[in-house]
Amino acid sequence: MLNVSTPALDQSAQQALALFQAGRAREAGDLFLQILQACPTHLRALRGFANCAAAIGNHTLAAEVAQAALAIEPQDVGTMLVLGHALILMANATEAIAVHERAIAVAPRSAAAQMGLGLAQLLAAQAPEAQAAFLRARDLLPGDPFIAASHLYGLHYLADKTPREIFEAHRAWGAAIAPPVQHHANERDAERRLRVGYVSADFRNHAVSRFIEPLLAAHDPAQVETFCYFNHRHHDAVTARLQKLAGHWREILDLSDEAAAALIREDRIDLLVDLNGHTANDRLLLFAKKPAPIQLTYLGYPDTTGLPAMDYRLTDGVADPPGAEVLHTEELVRLPAPFVCFGLPENLPPVGPPPAVASGYITFGSFNTLVKLTPPHIATWAALLRGVAGSRLLLKSAALGDAGVQRRIREQFAAGGVGGDRLEFVGHLPNNTEHLAMYHRVDIALDTFPYNGTTTTCEALAMGVPVVTRAGGMHASRVGATLLSAVGREAWIAQDEAGFVEIA
Repeated sequence: MLNVSTPALDQSAQQALALFQAGRAREAGDLFLQILQACPTHLRALRGFANCAAAIGNHTLAAEVAQAALAIEPQDVGTMLVLGHALILMANATEAIAVHERAIAVAPRSAAAQMGLGLAQLLAAQAPEAQAAFLRARDLLPGDPFIAASHLYGLHYLADKTPREIFEAHRAWGAAIAPPVQHHANERDAERRLRVGYVSADFRNHAVSRFIEPLLAAHDPAQVETFCYFNHRHHDAVTARLQKLAGHWREILDLSDEAAAALIREDRIDLLVDLNGHTANDRLLLFAKKPAPIQLTYLGYPDTTGLPAMDYRLTDGVADPPGAEVLHTEELVRLPAPFVCFGLPENLPPVGPPPAVASGYITFGSFNTLVKLTPPHIATWAALLRGVAGSRLLLKSAALGDAGVQRRIREQFAAGGVGGDRLEFVGHLPNNTEHLAMYHRVDIALDTFPYNGTTTTCEALAMGVPVVTRAGGMHASRVGATLLSAVGREAWIAQDEAGFVEIA
């Protein structure tokens, strides 16, 4: 039983904080909870318990505890950031924006607050505003890899950015990275097994795992020895499946880039594969140290990394046709299209009849993340709805559970002459089976532009729903074309907005 004296509680809080900083969030949370049972208003324990809840993925609890702490100390920026992050992960974009704006009002030079604001704005489909926040964060904290990655990734959501501008931003980032000291002691024996390492934060219930699991399962163990380097704390049933497929499994989240590079060198990896690019929890600075003689990027990011130490990028001739080399710092290796292999979900519902048979009207639909739906493309979709009498549009995205986000999307369609009675919004659903079954309500799926869908397109096709896409001038806007070409539906690929409307 804890001593309820303030010094004893403070000492226990310090012990709990040390446990948390050592990566032992559950133990730390138990100790913080004991403190709160003795003194429910202990501010350090409330802050610490909120951080622990966030670390183990209980975002609802993290938000509740952070709000309790802010009721005691409303100006605490660190607690605001915990609350804001939890709200983002709960897809409560409007409130997350407000919390981060409060934090910036208190601490205008907080790069973390600007970053959080940008992430919340991305969730709310406010890509230009998010980019402005990322750039402010970059000015406040130059060289931070998370800020840099968010800025580069966010460029793909901006309809007014050219492929060349996006490439130059990536190239400039990579040019600022110090060149690696290269030394590799790999055995030069052409008869031995190739040692291939995959680095990812997404060996879990994540879109990337749907494409990497079939690849790992198809490796010939007589020819390839596989190593998976996992850079995330969350483990789930997908993680367990992938661990069984991997020849060797390494946890690298708590390793520095230097320590992780040393581990990869000790494993004598011949070919090291980046599956993240500039996405959340990437380890591109690990690749910058060139721990393997050959390094390539694949799958998780729709663009060049810009990193000179990255030798190759796997793609295909549809997603990156001849001439795309000028938009990459890596050498392109083109696989037979498509460049991805999609693993069908085990819980795939049966294909149903087109809903128009029963409803008497066409339902268009898009289940892409909402920020991919740019204002110019909303205008195109509005033109489509105006051109197909009685048609409706079903949008499904986690952020659409937020009333404020719904209101902004309705306003954009209203500006295009489409009333709210023709729109239906669906937010987060509790499981993937319900998500896939929602395709029973869609006649024709609409791809986004300039950032196409990948998993969403594969899922729509698997559910028997045709997809209309528009092909653009870079990989991110050509994935739809490569997927539809692979299933023999080139007629559903538009070359411009007018063509998109006509095909749909």
